[in-house]
This record gives sequence, structure tokens and C-alpha cells, in this order.
Amino acid sequence: MHMALKPAGVNGNGALHVSSRGLRRRKLSRDQRVGLAADWASGQLQLEPSLGQACELFDVTPARVRAELKAREAGPEPMMNLVTAWDCASEAERAEAIQGIGVSIVWDVIASIIK
Repeated sequence: MHMALKPAGVNGNGALHVSSRGLRRRKLSRDQRVGLAADWASGQLQLEPSLGQACELFDVTPARVRAELKAREAGPEPMMNLVTAWDCASEAERAEAIQGIGVSIVWDVIASIIK
């Protein structure tokens, strides 16, 4: 059954990984499609949906998904990187960061916010 799919490979958990783009064009019998659906539902098959399939499944527009994907490619804002790093740092790591930045600079920023 899986041979008809020309699979992309096996993922880390042993499940077969298949791109579902063009899945409808493949000449699969009803039994093969039922088997694939059962494999997918049971986690034995990992499907990589097309943009259109994902939009249909989640009832959203392709334009909104493309915009979200573009924003994710750009990565997080530098400020968010700082916030995330600060939140994940231990007290000692935070102290080391403040010393690296410079205590006077940190105090100046705090003072400007408090005003």
C-alpha cells in the first residue's frame, strides 16, 4: 500500500512520512485510501499537507496562512529574544548579563522608565 505513495522517508518515531500534495492524483484504490486513513489516524503515517489542504482542514484562507508563514520566516523580534532569554536565565545568569551590559546602563534605562 505504501509503495504507491513513493514516501519521503521515515520520521524519528518510525512513522512513515508522506507529502500529501498530489495525493488525490495518485491512482489509489478505495482500500488503499482506507488503509492510509487508518494509518494516519493511528499515527503510523505522518502526512505533510499542502497549503490548500491545511487551509481547508482549519477553515482559513491561504492568504492568512501565507502571511503567518512569512512572519515566522522572519523570526522573532530581537526584543522578544531578550525577554525569552531573561525569562529562561537563572539569577546568577541575569547578574552576569547585567554586569556584561554595564550596571550604569541598566540603571539609566530603569530610571528613564520610572520617570
